[in-house]
Amino acid sequence: MKDWKIWVESSYGLGTKFFFELNLLKNRNDIVQKRVVGNNIAIEENVKTLTDKVLLVDDNRIINEITEKILGEIGIECDIAEDGMEAIRKVEENGVNYYGLILMDIHMPKYNGYDISRIMKEDLKVKTPIIALTANNQEGMKNEYLAAGFDDYL
Repeated sequence: MKDWKIWVESSYGLGTKFFFELNLLKNRNDIVQKRVVGNNIAIEENVKTLTDKVLLVDDNRIINEITEKILGEIGIECDIAEDGMEAIRKVEENGVNYYGLILMDIHMPKYNGYDISRIMKEDLKVKTPIIALTANNQEGMKNEYLAAGFDDYL
């Protein structure tokens, strides 16, 4: 997974807009690219619609609501786990390859994203790509996330 992009534009007194571009896997063979810019949605020509569910793991309810709304607007269904143990339960209940993508917050209380991702990959044998969600974009962090077992980061 490469070429992920997320950004925010904010104007004092006018509000804030969140934007992101993702490449998502469908059936592990097809790549689906959807770009959300404000309220406009562009789908790359000749690309099929993603049918896999996304698991969002984040303890911040506002982030969850925003992400679920954005994903819903482009036709991607999202399950939410508000902590790592709930995420593990969802994966165990639905099957280790049920989700097409897992978006994992790095900083959560009790069990952080590193711990939960390791448990999912090593103990549960999850093959689904796990993307680290973080506000930290310092130089060298990508290598840290990849070394920790994440497939990529946003």
